[in-house]
Amino acid sequence: MYWWPPNLMSEATKEAYIYFDTKIRPLPKDENGQIDATASGLVDNDVDAFRHAYVSGVFTQEYNEQTANILGWLNEGTSILSPFGSTNMDLSNNSVGRKLGSIQAGHYQGYGIRNVRGVDYPFSKRDSDPLNNLG
Repeated sequence: MYWWPPNLMSEATKEAYIYFDTKIRPLPKDENGQIDATASGLVDNDVDAFRHAYVSGVFTQEYNEQTANILGWLNEGTSILSPFGSTNMDLSNNSVGRKLGSIQAGHYQGYGIRNVRGVDYPFSKRDSDPLNNLG
């Protein structure tokens, strides 16, 4: 279990971006060909919705649904510059992720959201793992 939620959030965010980039549509890349998480076009759209749902689902599987809910609210509470509608959208996407994470965790132990890991193989820390190249 991850004891420091920001580390898990960072890792799950990278996973979400890799999945989106490989399975849904290409995301902006930096000069090294890596996904540029700071590029425009990753907020208040389908990428943002997917990321919120994915991270919340991972939190649900790693901790539990109630903790994932609290962490989602805390995260949105620190986003004071976000428009109100954006915060509501994020909280709604978090709810979807918690539901999916809860279903997956309850029915498919070990094969839930986290084992998709953004690509077609279980996550590992191998040198060839694209997650190792995301800064």
